[in-house]
Amino acid sequence: QKNSLRHFVFHSVLHPQVKVMTHHWNKLQVEALLFESGLGYTILQPAAYMQNVLGYWQKMVDDGIYAVPYSVDAQFSMVDLDDLGQAAARVIREGKAHYQAIYECCGVQILTNNEIAECVSAVIGRQVKAVALDRGEWANSMRAKGAAENTISTLLGMFEYYDQYGFAGNGNVLTWLLGRTPARFEEFLNRSKPSNR
Repeated sequence: QKNSLRHFVFHSVLHPQVKVMTHHWNKLQVEALLFESGLGYTILQPAAYMQNVLGYWQKMVDDGIYAVPYSVDAQFSMVDLDDLGQAAARVIREGKAHYQAIYECCGVQILTNNEIAECVSAVIGRQVKAVALDRGEWANSMRAKGAAENTISTLLGMFEYYDQYGFAGNGNVLTWLLGRTPARFEEFLNRSKPSNR
């Protein structure tokens, strides 16, 4: 029986070619299978989500610290999930026009963790400092919380990569998909910040 699936949209990740980030590398293997599948496919490769920063929010509000287990000078692209959702909706809606396409989905800014902390400082009205956590201490704290060793080692590989190379892409493709400039980080924060307790 002929496969009735016409369009497979795969949520991959920015730079899946990086083997040391094994959870990214695994997505590259899925991309390779799509090439051989005979399906009409579109691959979306999003950068880190702006929403991830909200997980650090209360610590930034309470203590003025944005603590990450990699360099505060590493450079990152981010994407607002709202923008990613709109881009995905266009791809799904327009279908065949996006077959056999691979789209990087990044915002237009490349920010260091220091600059991320500065943006948060401006929004919450108190000084926030980016601090690099010791990765060994981070790993021990994760073990104490019951995290699996495979999870810890996977994330440590990612953090070590971030420490050396950052995680930056280009915002041109997402700009085209949206028909406008993607949200800047400051815009996202002003729209999405939780109420301070």
